[in-house]
Amino acid sequence: MEAIKCVEGHNIEDVRVARRIAEEAVAMCPESPMPYVRLGYVFLVEYWTGAGKSPQESLEKGIEMARKAIAMDDSMESVHTLLGNLYALKREYDMAIAEGERALMNISDVYQKLSLLGKKIPKNLFEEERPRTCRFPKSLHPSPGNGSRD
Repeated sequence: MEAIKCVEGHNIEDVRVARRIAEEAVAMCPESPMPYVRLGYVFLVEYWTGAGKSPQESLEKGIEMARKAIAMDDSMESVHTLLGNLYALKREYDMAIAEGERALMNISDVYQKLSLLGKKIPKNLFEEERPRTCRFPKSLHPSPGNGSRD
């Protein structure tokens, strides 16, 4: 918990302190998944703040921590949310969506699900990088000359 408080400052020094604390928690409780989840979130913040050696390395380490936690307990919403965020940052959108779905399946409280779904997602998050898989025939597009009404 102390590591999460340090990360909330979102400055490089606090993130480094948070990483040290989270790594100590993993060393003290290697059989528990939650320290791995916390360390994974620290790597996510390292990505955003530039506190790690490289953004790519921070993403890879975060994914590694999330996978270790999932191997111990696949039922935690937080680890699937973390992994989904990390995959989205790597532009592995199908995997990010799958993890988001797993996160939702692991929440029994309907209000918590609605809260997770209600988080603001940029409208163009997937549009620019992800190829469209569904193309409409030209006749269905509302443009002059195809019978559409304006």
